[in-house]
Amino acid sequence: MNKREVIIIGLAGLLAVYGLLNYFVLDKKKGSTDEEKIQAAIKAADAIGKTAQTTMAALKKNGGRDLAYLKTKAEDIWSRDPFIYYGENSGKLDDGASDKLPDMVYSGFIQLGENFLGIINGMEYSIGDLVIDIGYKVLEITPTKVTLLTQSNRQVTLYLQED
Repeated sequence: MNKREVIIIGLAGLLAVYGLLNYFVLDKKKGSTDEEKIQAAIKAADAIGKTAQTTMAALKKNGGRDLAYLKTKAEDIWSRDPFIYYGENSGKLDDGASDKLPDMVYSGFIQLGENFLGIINGMEYSIGDLVIDIGYKVLEITPTKVTLLTQSNRQVTLYLQED
């Protein structure tokens, strides 16, 4: 071994010794027992609970109008789901008002054990993936068809097109 390797191994050994010493000896001297850790966790949970109670009290303040408003907004159908990423080229997606579907072709599938990959517009997708530039979610893949879910929660079925 050259000098550099000896230095690196020596430093790694020193760090390992310090880590073991800190874990087994120095940590116990600080006085943090399991009971103290449990009490700290209970205090943190109480603080979270108080914050939640304060928030609920503030929402109920105006005769519950704010809370009722939040409930109705949460139950509405979202025109644009905040958890789906839309690319720059995706443009305005299906809002349910139009029956026109984007050009999509299901041209093949790949079977990996019990799982299927569907080939849509030349790209491979598995169940749960979002179709690029369209934003439709893949619900089901079989050898003969692919079922997609649109933004307006409509199911679209694409059948296998062989050339």
